[in-house]
Amino acid sequence: MMWSSLGLCCGSLLLASFATQVSHLIILQGILFGIGGGGLYAPVIIYLSEWFTARRGLAAAIIFGGAGAGGTCFPIAANFLLSHVGFRWTLRIWAGFMLLLGALALAFTRPRLPVVRPQNSDRPNLWTRFRRQHWKFLKSPLFVCMTLTNIVQALAYFPVSLYMSVYTTSLGLSALDGSLVLSVFNFSSIIGQIIFGHACDVAPYQYVIVVSGAGAALSAYLLWGFAHSLGLVFAFAIVFGSLSGGFASVWPAASADIAGSEQTVYLNAYGLLTMGKGVAAIVGPLMAAALYHPEQAAVKNTYSGYGFKDVTVFVGTMMAATAVGGLATKWAKRID
Repeated sequence: MMWSSLGLCCGSLLLASFATQVSHLIILQGILFGIGGGGLYAPVIIYLSEWFTARRGLAAAIIFGGAGAGGTCFPIAANFLLSHVGFRWTLRIWAGFMLLLGALALAFTRPRLPVVRPQNSDRPNLWTRFRRQHWKFLKSPLFVCMTLTNIVQALAYFPVSLYMSVYTTSLGLSALDGSLVLSVFNFSSIIGQIIFGHACDVAPYQYVIVVSGAGAALSAYLLWGFAHSLGLVFAFAIVFGSLSGGFASVWPAASADIAGSEQTVYLNAYGLLTMGKGVAAIVGPLMAAALYHPEQAAVKNTYSGYGFKDVTVFVGTMMAATAVGGLATKWAKRID
């Protein structure tokens, strides 16, 4: 499955380099690449729960911190390639690197437990497998609170990751500065993931949620709100990136809390949390686009400005709601 998914990702990027319409890019880079990425991502969640127990939070943080590492290098590399070879060869080079590095990683990726396959006569179909799963946890107050908190947090995180470089160039700075800010933002998420992952191994994950949400809210209100220079933009990228980017490190602990002793519930809960973030990744930027006012890009206010005031308030409010969600999750655990 993972090898097929890697081939789908690389193939979709390669075909996208020949695209002549936006619809081609939506299908290839959006849909097909997303399906391939999900096929690479899902087995890692299963293997993670097999290989790690005591330090599962830290292990997950290091593993998924790779996304932040890629996000650190990619904006700078993409900016260089786009300006030198154009978008078509940028996609082709990207596909080649992904194939090389992905194949190297998959060569060392394996489950800890052997895969037991039923005989053909006893093999259940997909619907039967679905019905055999334990779904009672969907009604659990703990799961509901954690899911809503997760979605609210992602609604605030993705608009910042999308508009960070746009905000930087609105200050009159270069596109390279915007790429550097985005790289620092993504690198900071690695730090946050590792710290929060370790924290979830030694302390209740609900406290980590509160710290993440409250700290990110303050950084949005105070740092981003008054970020009229490159230095303050970098400061915001570091603080917000580390506090909000590390949020996914609470998923293993939260999923284990929801599942109890049911391993299949752990995987389903983790998958649904991931799905919730995916939905928010689509909805959040759309909401931010409605709040962003590009016609005010040249307008500088004492607080915020450049058309981003409403976006700043929205991000801060959603992160404050995330902190409240952490407290609600703590309460829900008591009554679950």
